[in-house]
Amino acid sequence: MAKKCLPEMPSGRRPPTRYQMPIYNSKRHIPHSMGSTRRMGQKTSSSEIGQAINLLLSDYRNSDRSQTIYTTWSPLLKETITNQYRLGHRAFMEGILCHDWVEAQEAHLLEQNDKRRSAEKWCAILTTKIWDLAHIMWTNRNDVLHKNEEAQKQLLQESHIKQLQLLYSKKDRNMPHIDQRLFQRPLNEALMMKPCEQRQLIRQLNAAVTAHERRKKRPEAQAFLAWLNHPA
Repeated sequence: MAKKCLPEMPSGRRPPTRYQMPIYNSKRHIPHSMGSTRRMGQKTSSSEIGQAINLLLSDYRNSDRSQTIYTTWSPLLKETITNQYRLGHRAFMEGILCHDWVEAQEAHLLEQNDKRRSAEKWCAILTTKIWDLAHIMWTNRNDVLHKNEEAQKQLLQESHIKQLQLLYSKKDRNMPHIDQRLFQRPLNEALMMKPCEQRQLIRQLNAAVTAHERRKKRPEAQAFLAWLNHPA
């Protein structure tokens, strides 16, 4: 069975290596060198950063463009989220991060006196995880879509079977010869036909049965049938 072609993934591309990622200056929208510490005096907790990331993911999933910013966040994190929103609604899920994320993480590491970890590496790992999550979401959407398609095909096939069985049960030897020829194919063969062929046959049989029933209701037809059943 031929494999279906799935819709394309979100437009973000994977980084050449694990620790390379696109970092953009949110004001100029051009590549910006990392490592600035001009606002290291501002405190940003890991819980605030995690809350901000979850908010961006939730906004993308729910198509929410309200650009929520919590008042309890540090000024540095507020500016980070504001600048991230300026890059566009889809930018975060495509792995396009503003440079302020590096500064926010550097502020947190400096507060914790953690010299082993790198803010740049943290942002690179975050980008990789975002891409992994985007791929999972894309795969799940396609799985649901294809399962729905298969279910619809199954329901359509069952509908064709019921219609053909009903129409074949209405076959009448008094039908015109041209209409009787539609019933020459056995029912079991009709049930094995392709869906498009079944639809065409159902239309033809339905038209023939409807026309025959309409003819049977005419006064002259009823009088003729009465004469056949009770000849003088």
